[in-house]
Amino acid sequence: MRALILAAGMGKRLSWTDGPKALVRLLGLPLASRAILAAREAGIREFVVVVGYKADAVKATLGDGSSLGVKVSYVENDEWERGNGVSVLKAESVLGRERFMLLMADHILLPDIVGKVARSKAPNGASMAVDLSPRKTTIEEATKVLVEGRLVRAVGKALSQYNSVDIGVIACGGEIFRALKLAIERGREEVGDALNILAENGQLRAVKFHHPFWFDIDTSEDMQTAKDALLKNLIKPEDGLVSRYLNRPISTRISAQLVKTGLTPNQMSAIVFAVTLIAAYFLFLGNYLFLLVGGVLVQLASILDGCDGEIARLKFSSTRKGGWIDSVMDRYGDFVIIGALAYGQWAVEPGVHWWLLAIFALAGSYGVSYTSAAFASAFQKGHPVGGQIPAKRDSRLLILAVAASLSFPLFGLIIVGLLGNAEVLRRLLVWP
Repeated sequence: MRALILAAGMGKRLSWTDGPKALVRLLGLPLASRAILAAREAGIREFVVVVGYKADAVKATLGDGSSLGVKVSYVENDEWERGNGVSVLKAESVLGRERFMLLMADHILLPDIVGKVARSKAPNGASMAVDLSPRKTTIEEATKVLVEGRLVRAVGKALSQYNSVDIGVIACGGEIFRALKLAIERGREEVGDALNILAENGQLRAVKFHHPFWFDIDTSEDMQTAKDALLKNLIKPEDGLVSRYLNRPISTRISAQLVKTGLTPNQMSAIVFAVTLIAAYFLFLGNYLFLLVGGVLVQLASILDGCDGEIARLKFSSTRKGGWIDSVMDRYGDFVIIGALAYGQWAVEPGVHWWLLAIFALAGSYGVSYTSAAFASAFQKGHPVGGQIPAKRDSRLLILAVAASLSFPLFGLIIVGLLGNAEVLRRLLVWP
């Protein structure tokens, strides 16, 4: 299935740009690229992009799509100032009667919306994504939709009776072109007008979503709202308490700046590991001042450790290999931090207890990580979230950082060992 992306508009309501709207950047990526990448993650690999205002600039940015891992071709709309239905109609000669996805370049959404609509069945017509629980700030500008059962009964910005709004993701075929021609004959040129005709004929099925992640970018305020939401969405359900309430609020702000550069997630992982090694060096030296510097750097590495994944998700560049590399570096990072801390104290105050505590802390650290991976491998599903002892890496590193900074490394190793091994024991008793 191909996707048709509408990217012909000027974007004059975005006061700080002269357009084209499709090339306005949000967290390092043009809006059109975000739309394409979201659809790519849903399995679509071929795109037809309708261009109009400053068409050459859009073509130069997107190219043939190879930089995005897709194939892109273009249709030009020299009447781009008219309704967006005209842009769709310009693609009829290219798409014909084939079923395709219709997407808006200025809509920010997650791939699951595109995927669900693409898989929907509408033998005699089209399917459209509808938001059954729209945000109050969305309703005034949105195209309203009246849904009854599985069918859409009416579509329009001025509907007085409605129970959802249009998300801007449509699976359709030749019927959309016929409806557009009829709408234009009636003097109406918006995609919503064609959808209303399909709805009146019983040819439009609703694909329902509750609280979906999507934003229609029309104004500078919309841009800021979408940016804030994208950064907030980087918080993962499995994040520990330290990550959720301390690390993420800082790392996401750093990532918001880093995505504007050419830095890759793997390069960020390497930077984090370098900071970890520098922290270990100071811990290795052993005395109070070096412990303080090392402790601060340990927590800095913990915060930055979230940036590689955040950059990958914001740029749609996550890979299994990248996640694996990050995990391997984290394990080595645990080893050098705990090993360096134990050695530094052993050099100042020799005693076998430092090495026993290091082994105890490493056993708990590795055990927490290993039991998560082993559970996923054995049971082919993610492990239960919630109820765990705070022994994830974010918590362990904070404990070690605070203990080192306060010159209490002994207590740091003991607490990390106790929490980690206790969590492993809890998992063995409670999971699956």
